[in-house]
Amino acid sequence: MVMYIGWLSGREFSEQTVKDFLVNAGVGVGVNLGMIGIADIALKFIPGFGSVLAVGAGGIATQGLGDAAIVYFLPLPEVRNTAS
Repeated sequence: MVMYIGWLSGREFSEQTVKDFLVNAGVGVGVNLGMIGIADIALKFIPGFGSVLAVGAGGIATQGLGDAAIVYFLPLPEVRNTAS
């Protein structure tokens, strides 16, 4: 997913680009991995329904990682003040 977002931005996708993204989004990536791990372990103690909740938590964490990649690779254009 991150590679695809980087490709859409038009950047040359290299090992250095990945390193730059991980350095800049390191906290978000770390929290993402931690959230997935904790949710997977904790929620699976609830039989049946816990697995469904763990999938939802993993989906939310993955969405966060994708949002971080979008912000990094596809920054919003600057808003100009056109008011006189």
